[in-house]
Amino acid sequence: MITKELLDYITYQLDHGESWEGTRGDLSSSGWAINVLDEAYLQVMTKKKEAAMAQLPNPLVEVASESGNTSVSPEQVKNSNPEKTLIKSPLTPTESGISVPGVRKQEQPKGKGKLIGLISIIVVVLVLIGGSAFAYFNYIYSDNVLARIFVNSQNLESGEFSGKIKFEYTPSEKTKEEILAEIPIEVNKMKGEFDLSGRYNFKNKENVKMDVIVKANSKSENDASYGIDSEWKIIDNAIYGKVNNLVAPQELDQYVASAKLIALSRWIKLYASGQDEESISVKLINARKEIQKNSNEINKNLIKAVSLQFQGFENNDNILCSKFKVVFDKQKTRELFIVLAKEKNLSEDEINETLVAYDKVYEDLIKNINANISVGVFDSLIHNASIVFTGPLEGGMSTIDINVSSKKENSDIKVDDIADFTEIEKIFEDMSSAIVAISQEIDDSIKSAMQQAKDIAESYKALKGTYINFDTSIDGEKIIKENINSWGGNAVTIFTTKEKYCLSKDLINALGTSWCLDSSSFLGNGTCDKEKITCIGTSTSVTPTPVINPTNPTNNPIAPIVVPTAEKSETQNLIDSLSLALQAHNTQKGTYLGYISSANGIAAVKKINEQEGDALIVATSKAKFCLMKKVNVEPTYYCVDSTGYSGKANGCSSKNISCE
Repeated sequence: MITKELLDYITYQLDHGESWEGTRGDLSSSGWAINVLDEAYLQVMTKKKEAAMAQLPNPLVEVASESGNTSVSPEQVKNSNPEKTLIKSPLTPTESGISVPGVRKQEQPKGKGKLIGLISIIVVVLVLIGGSAFAYFNYIYSDNVLARIFVNSQNLESGEFSGKIKFEYTPSEKTKEEILAEIPIEVNKMKGEFDLSGRYNFKNKENVKMDVIVKANSKSENDASYGIDSEWKIIDNAIYGKVNNLVAPQELDQYVASAKLIALSRWIKLYASGQDEESISVKLINARKEIQKNSNEINKNLIKAVSLQFQGFENNDNILCSKFKVVFDKQKTRELFIVLAKEKNLSEDEINETLVAYDKVYEDLIKNINANISVGVFDSLIHNASIVFTGPLEGGMSTIDINVSSKKENSDIKVDDIADFTEIEKIFEDMSSAIVAISQEIDDSIKSAMQQAKDIAESYKALKGTYINFDTSIDGEKIIKENINSWGGNAVTIFTTKEKYCLSKDLINALGTSWCLDSSSFLGNGTCDKEKITCIGTSTSVTPTPVINPTNPTNNPIAPIVVPTAEKSETQNLIDSLSLALQAHNTQKGTYLGYISSANGIAAVKKINEQEGDALIVATSKAKFCLMKKVNVEPTYYCVDSTGYSGKANGCSSKNISCE
């Protein structure tokens, strides 16, 4: 309840130079409710405005009507039909003669009549807006606006937001050279944009909920397109993600093909709070409290360094807002740096170094920022913010355009639950299997292209009488560039003489193995001998007997060799070996997850899948695993699981993670 004593106390504090945020904090800590204090403050400010308005004369205002130009009083304008009476030439704050921080005061027009008319128009504009008292005191003085923004934004617990970020970047020649020295990629002009939207609800302190949609796309100077359309959620103290679309240049599509095949359009649980750690909600709430704890100090410091230039009124989603240009005062900000540096007990030399660095940051960055905010007249919240930067950044010239809007503050925001999702470990294992399959297809394509290169080399020799430069002929260059080197990995090795040639290329799936072709008609595993111009090491390498290294438990265990038995087929023995490797992995790591997606796991699965029959079925969780494969032409499946069972089965249950 608002009492006279409360109103008198607030009036006294403000009249004696105390800030509202400080007074509000003192009263709040004494037990007064925030909503009661804000209402009392509004009443005090309204009374102050009415007192100020009472001192103004009742001048005439020039208006335009259907019958022509006439002189009427502000009261007549207020009560007139807006369709028939219009204010003629609304004025800016500087034209009114009122001093606005950051706006250069113009020369006043001569003549008492004109001065009275100008003042009157300002009065009428404030009256017509509604809540004129609030507007006068909160939007003419920027420090008061900033103070209320800081105080009110702390009370936000839910809302919606949307925004767009556009960027354009052109690296300097020096930056291009530095990038090329690290990676063989030529970086030219890039441009793109991000679309953001989302909802948040912090009202339930034990279950913070957020829902964010991110759509990003960019394009390089050569029109190579990159993009992602994704959604993210925080709900029930877990983080989820979903990729709806993924765009990459054709030459990179092979690397994202498996991800698109397995993960696209599926909700994936990326992280969940453990039982022995703080939940995501607690971490977010504590971070929010830390910001609120320091907000008063941040508020005071920022007000010293920032001024707001009033730009007029505008409507944002049916919310009446006042628009301001945000200006960083170089000298005041510099002084603030000195104060903060002294509070941290920095030496004079350190302070001078800080100021030199600040001067450069101001010239290169802050001076080039054009920032505007739209603040609600009645709630003192930022409902729209825009920032445009053009200038040198990160070794090149950049243009960044950011626009963010918010609405429905502290309303009942709903964030939908997720009914169906997949654990991230399962996605990794599925992708590993897909990568094996795709990389095998790549190796097959490389081998086929090498066969075509052999035909091109022989045709070139028959035509030119030499193998030299067959690889730079139209057909030779095309097959090497588009069908061999385009798959990634090391580029093909080529040696040629008049009578001999040799080509070798590392395979993608069979790591550590090269495919070799030479003029003796050899085509198979091997590498080129530069001196002899022939393929060497052509025999298939034998994998050494793997062992588990007990002194290095962090290594992925290698599948142990299982001695074949007369009762079991080669496929069954390979599955038994993988089963033992999983058991060893669990002993070292405390989980069955992670081994199948390791290099040794992928190799073991690939070896099993090379055997006759269907592809290996794998199901793993932290505490269980199940492996199953069709082992012969009969509809019989061999299954092994973490219970120790091995034998025939009808299925490998992904729900129970066991043989059925």
